[in-house]
Order: sequence, then C-alpha cells, then structure tokens
Amino acid sequence: AKTGKAKHYYLSAVWIGLGFGLGFIPILLAPWLILAHLSVVRAKIARQFFSKRLIFSLLLLAVLLAFFSLGNTHAFLRQFGRVIAILLSNFGLTFNFSEIVNVERQSDILGNLRTILGSLFFDFKLLLPFIGLGLYFAWKSKISDWFEKSLLFGFPLFYFLAVIFFFAKAFQRFNAPVIPILLLIGAYGLVSLLSRFSLPRKNLFLFILAVGLIAPQLFTTAHFLAKYFVADTRLLA
Repeated sequence: AKTGKAKHYYLSAVWIGLGFGLGFIPILLAPWLILAHLSVVRAKIARQFFSKRLIFSLLLLAVLLAFFSLGNTHAFLRQFGRVIAILLSNFGLTFNFSEIVNVERQSDILGNLRTILGSLFFDFKLLLPFIGLGLYFAWKSKISDWFEKSLLFGFPLFYFLAVIFFFAKAFQRFNAPVIPILLLIGAYGLVSLLSRFSLPRKNLFLFILAVGLIAPQLFTTAHFLAKYFVADTRLLA
C-alpha cells in the first residue's frame, strides 16, 4: 500500500485477512495498512485520506475477518472472547462468553512481562548485543523512511504489549511471531558493525564470533548425548 497503487492496497488487505484465517496474529498489522496510506497522502490535502482505495481495502479486510470469524466461531471465541473478557474485567465488568472461554480472565500483566522478557533473554542472550546494534543503526539510518522504521520498531512492541495486557497467561512460544524480525535486526546490526572493519579484522571478528556462538551449543549437545552412555539401572531396581 505504501506505493500508492490500488492493487497493493487490496493485496495488503487480502494477505492480512488470509493470515487472520490461519492464526489471528496478522490482524495486528492492520494499523500499518492505514499508516502506509498516511505515508502516501501526508504531503497532500487532508480529504484524500478517505480515498476509495483505502475504503475498499478496509471493507475487503472487514469481509475477510467476518468470513473467518463466522466460519469458525469456536476458534474466534477461544481467541478473542478471552481478550474481550479480559478487557472488560480490567474495568470491573463481566460477560459470559460460554464455556468456550470459561477461563481465568484477569490478565497477569507482571507475570506476562516476566515471562516475555525472561524467554527473550533465554532465547537471544548471545544475540542481544547485535539486536541492540541493529536497532541503533536502523534508527540512525537515512535509507529507511518513518513508515519502515515504524514497522520495524512498532510491530514487535505492539505485539508484545498485546500479549502482556490481553492474554491471561503468556508462554515462551508466544515469542515465535517476532523471532524472524529480531533475527533480521540482529543480522543488520552485525553487517553494519562489520562494515566498519578492515578485511583482516573482519575475518578475525567473524571467526571469534562463530566460535563464541557455536561453542555453547556444542557443549550443551555433548552434555546431553553423554547421558546415553550412562548405564541404565532401571532393570536392576
């Protein structure tokens, strides 16, 4: 949609809608459809904000959301019934969404925050410096415009806030949708850092980095495999 072409508006709406049918999470990208439109019309007159291509793409998205929601109300209520119930409970309101979502509704915000931060550190503890560098270089970069930066920085933050505030209990697997983005950010940080080194130092740095990243994994794997060589005493018990 950022190109301003109508077909890209409609394709964006279709991909978000189809993604919603597969796993609901892509609905969080809907605000960026509007932001992409803003990046096109921000330098033009305000009334062009309500253009036909935006209205039709939003209607198309709404139709797809309604189709998948009504086509599988059980899954919809299991996912969004809980979110709605949690929102209402945070304001002291209750609503019975049937036994499908008859679960603990009050969101454990601090517990979810600890789970998300703890699991991120566990999964990315070796890559956190490069992710930090990637965020820094991406923010300072003059290549990307404000929309691309908002997507790079905003979507992971928006997703984590949704998990922390709207889920009754977060799990480590909830990090999965943002792992590719974090890996890309880390790779961008590493490439940007290496571009500041001469070739000999760059090769030396890559060698040390490879050893530092692989060695802990090899140690963990060897420690696990060593358990298979321990005598099994269960038959003697």
